[in-house]
Amino acid sequence: MVAAGVPPLPEKPAEKPKRTVLIVDDDPDMVEIINQFLTDEGYATISASGGKECLAILQKQLPDLILLDVLMQPMSGWETLEQIKNDPITKPIPVLMLTGKRLTSKEAKQYNICIDDYITKPFKHEEIFAAIDNILQRRERLKLNLELAKKAGVDREMFCELARLSRRISVNKKIITILQAPEGTPAWADEVTPENREVIEQISVTTQVNEKRAEQLKKEINSAFRSRGLPELNL
Repeated sequence: MVAAGVPPLPEKPAEKPKRTVLIVDDDPDMVEIINQFLTDEGYATISASGGKECLAILQKQLPDLILLDVLMQPMSGWETLEQIKNDPITKPIPVLMLTGKRLTSKEAKQYNICIDDYITKPFKHEEIFAAIDNILQRRERLKLNLELAKKAGVDREMFCELARLSRRISVNKKIITILQAPEGTPAWADEVTPENREVIEQISVTTQVNEKRAEQLKKEINSAFRSRGLPELNL
């Protein structure tokens, strides 16, 4: 009971729920390292020692993001990624690929549409944090902008198309940068393999088309936002 004349203590603000990251790697030492610095930064973590265990976990719990190693046995990271993206329930979960080898032109061509980022080992802690923050903050911005789009009367499909295109443009530019520096090639060297050059050209053309379409959609949506006195998109 609060004494007369004594104001009640202010309620503590509710703590923001921790973001959950699923770490998938068949190297227990790597899992422990990533787990340690993620928990130190306030993330909740789950770990899986392979693709099958990852998929089993996803049947019970959906994380905010998946860190997925490529070089695993018997199910590789790419095979695991395919199953994640083929399931409508798990498809929306962003996936950050981790690997000890460079991205090949074949992998880039086949999987570029499925990934949210790609980091090569060894990596710095700051690189992982920056990639995770970028992905999760982008998702938060999308949620906020989707609410504004509703207020502005913007068609949901139009907004979602712009969101998909923006994500693809960002990922494809990262992949092009990786393919432009083949394994063993000094960063200053101007040498790209024929296979990589072909895929770079294909992805570049697709990216240019996506950028034109995204710019058109953004103009239409921002026009609707301005007519309602709302701030312009920040994707």
